Amino acid sequence: MQKNKLWKILLIISWIMFGNIAQSMAIAPPTGITVTLVKDNAFRVSWKPGEEKDIIGYGYQLDSSPLINWTQKPEVIIRVAGKGNHQVHICSMNAAGEVSFYAPAGIFYNGQLQRVQPQESSTSGRIAPITYQAGAWPAGMAIGDVNGDGLNDIVCANYNENTISVFIQDNGRLLEQATYSTFLNPLGVGIGDIDSDGKNEVSVVCAGADIMNIFGQTTTITGSITLINIANYATERAPYGLSMGDINGDARNDIIVANLGAESISIFTWLTNVPRSYYYLYHSFSFAKKMTLTVEGDKIFAHIVYPVDKMPFSVDIGDINIDGLQDVVCVNYQSGNMNVFLQENSVLKPSGTMTTGPNPTSVRCGDIDGDGLTEIISSSLGGGMLSVFALSGLMGTYTTKDGRSGGVDIGDINNDGRQDVAVSNDTSDTMSIFIQDNGKLKPQVSYKTGSSPGSCKIADINNDGINEIITGDARSNSITVHYP
Repeated sequence: MQKNKLWKILLIISWIMFGNIAQSMAIAPPTGITVTLVKDNAFRVSWKPGEEKDIIGYGYQLDSSPLINWTQKPEVIIRVAGKGNHQVHICSMNAAGEVSFYAPAGIFYNGQLQRVQPQESSTSGRIAPITYQAGAWPAGMAIGDVNGDGLNDIVCANYNENTISVFIQDNGRLLEQATYSTFLNPLGVGIGDIDSDGKNEVSVVCAGADIMNIFGQTTTITGSITLINIANYATERAPYGLSMGDINGDARNDIIVANLGAESISIFTWLTNVPRSYYYLYHSFSFAKKMTLTVEGDKIFAHIVYPVDKMPFSVDIGDINIDGLQDVVCVNYQSGNMNVFLQENSVLKPSGTMTTGPNPTSVRCGDIDGDGLTEIISSSLGGGMLSVFALSGLMGTYTTKDGRSGGVDIGDINNDGRQDVAVSNDTSDTMSIFIQDNGKLKPQVSYKTGSSPGSCKIADINNDGINEIITGDARSNSITVHYP
């Protein structure tokens, strides 16, 4: 309270004596100013304080307004009145009444919901990325609505800490992580409704325990949504990658897991007790390596294991043959290839292999040439190669920055309605972006990330209608949100 009064008194005295606040070179101005869109014409401006220990607050001024506002926190919400370029000026003030020189940041507003550009990044044309602290060695990552508010949240699996970190989106920003304990060495993670109750669950596989944890939503006494471990299922040896989707045509989510140490993929599905389910199970057994059935109330839980090649790393789901049914692909690190499974009459059937780049680590399905058909793209740790496939075979390859590509994802990066590609590069601490243009992917543009980025996702995580790119930076123990 005393600091509040002192600030106001000093501000008034300076204004009366000098007609403005007297600035001093003895105090360092704020640094690291970032500007992010909150909603409509409202922008969040945040900064890093100077090194002085006796700073009692900050002054900020919009454009040429004679009004100087003040705050004790290094963050404010500013609303701009009209279209065009705007400037916000920020200074620091100490207990002696000395004020630093102003540090500027630019805001551009065109009357519509859009991105903003901080002054420090104007030469690169990008908004400065934002880093969030995660657990030890964030490996797998998934994006989806965790708390039922309709907004995308982020979940990452912390391999060396045996936890998952959950970042909830709130008012256009991510809240500080909430952590939940898992079994040993969590890796692949997914978000989706697996029990048809209208609420998403979080699934995570733990490579060191051969177990999949399922977390469900629960409401606390205060009314907030949190997660609780509701079930655990045995997997095959060393589960690694995980994906979710309907791969048996019953309009319910299934879970597909790549078992690194067992040369297999696992299908986890919950079936109703109807003849269609028995048809599915009977015909699946013709192709499966193993099947385990358990009755759970009025549902039949099935764990179906299909053989694949050596060291399966990553799986994904997509309609590869454009028949309206979801299919499965799996890349195999040691074999340097990809297994394809097509869904036919609600049954998943092995449909051959395709050669990828050496040591593939990630795979995604999507339309990356604008022809309305689904392509498959895999990234390779060996050679830094992105391989693009149609069902008929290899369509082309692209080379990433440093020869060690990790996580890959497909999504609209530049808001033109076309699907683009982003991939993380492990040893160079970068990510590469490939923009789709006229049916082709343009040459990569690379940006810095945290240390050893592994996972990479494209999604809108600030509810502005434009996708961001999120990397899981393993050695930095953090995730980074990039604004391309």
